[in-house]
Amino acid sequence: MSTAVWLSLITLAVTSAVALIIAAMHRKQMRQIELHRVDESVPLVPPPNAFTKFLQRNFRHINLAVNAALNIAFLAEHVRSTTPLTKGEVVAIAFFMNGVFLSLVLYMLSWTIEMTSKAIDGCRGVIDILSDQIGQIIDVLKNQTGVVGDLAERVGKDKPQKKR
Repeated sequence: MSTAVWLSLITLAVTSAVALIIAAMHRKQMRQIELHRVDESVPLVPPPNAFTKFLQRNFRHINLAVNAALNIAFLAEHVRSTTPLTKGEVVAIAFFMNGVFLSLVLYMLSWTIEMTSKAIDGCRGVIDILSDQIGQIIDVLKNQTGVVGDLAERVGKDKPQKKR
């Protein structure tokens, strides 16, 4: 078959797949709306499916694997070439080598951002706990100040007169 026929078949398959996926998402949303009408405690937005959760958890790993694999494959193709090196080949090799390096740097950066956000969330939790405890400590100090003031008044009244 010719290239035009293959492109036509691929276009038909992609548009059909997109239409089916959109229809499935629409049916899922309509079911969720019906469930919400029956029971108000059910949220309008359905929970994400397992594939979406998997992608949210592992996107940076998948991104690293795909980018590194593609760049290494293209790099190997250009390095193993038996033709003489030209300026274009050198630029392509440098480009794909930088692609591998960039994918590693972005992976490390995303990991650092994730760890930093977890540390910030931990600090927020500690600050919330400390603010609650400081409020309790201030209340105790107020009560103690009142008790100490009452004791000082009593001591002042019960103080014996000085003898001359």
